[in-house]
Amino acid sequence: MKQAIKMVAIDLDGTLLQDDLQISLRDREAIAEARRLGVKVVIATGRMYSTTVKYARSLELDTPLICFNGAYITDIDNKNKLEHYRFSMEYARYIHQEVMLRKMHANYYLEDDIHVAELNDLVRGYQKRLEIPIQVVEDMEAFFSMYSLLTKITIQSDSQEQIADLNRWIEASWPHKLYVIRSNPHFLEVSHPVATKGTGVARIAKEYQLQAHQVMTIGDQQNDIPMIEYAGIGVAMDNGDALLKMKADYITSSNGNDGVGRAIEKFVLGV
Repeated sequence: MKQAIKMVAIDLDGTLLQDDLQISLRDREAIAEARRLGVKVVIATGRMYSTTVKYARSLELDTPLICFNGAYITDIDNKNKLEHYRFSMEYARYIHQEVMLRKMHANYYLEDDIHVAELNDLVRGYQKRLEIPIQVVEDMEAFFSMYSLLTKITIQSDSQEQIADLNRWIEASWPHKLYVIRSNPHFLEVSHPVATKGTGVARIAKEYQLQAHQVMTIGDQQNDIPMIEYAGIGVAMDNGDALLKMKADYITSSNGNDGVGRAIEKFVLGV
């Protein structure tokens, strides 16, 4: 039986994207059929605009994009920015000191411009995977003094324990002042406290005069939890985080096995 789902918000990495960063034919066809029926399909990702929009265009979407986990919401052409939540660069200064002390790595995002303290293997791998320019800053103190607001920080480590420990340190240092979340076991993301995928999805649902029960969301990691909890139907990928799966209404198959397409077929298309 078809559900009254009028909007579907979908994460990219580990969800809509296969491990080779491609979208399966079944996922594409399910999205196209949902759109044909008038369902709004929205991308909700931790990625920045420039690495998100190409997937939206390949799917012929015309809905706003939720980028940076909800910190940046803009139209497909990036001309009509609905929201841009930023936080004080002072937080970034202190976080950077702790990152360096722990010998971790961080990307600092001024909207779509990425700044790093050094060019290392993590940066090269990230740059190659996403095919984006990254600026190496020789004087980070001057960088922190030059700008007052930042869109997001992404911190990387090979150690999940190190990521978890830094997560606790940031939350204890500035309770309720920052949104700190793991977008995968080795990535910690820091943004404005309002900047979550849940608020992003709610913002766009309001644009279309929809209620939460008319929305389905699909994701795989802890940064997807706010939108999973918001939606009438929250779907977790089989390859997803254990905590997310506990909070989801339904677990679909993996990103390598048409999980998005199967969920849309079940809850939107009724097949």
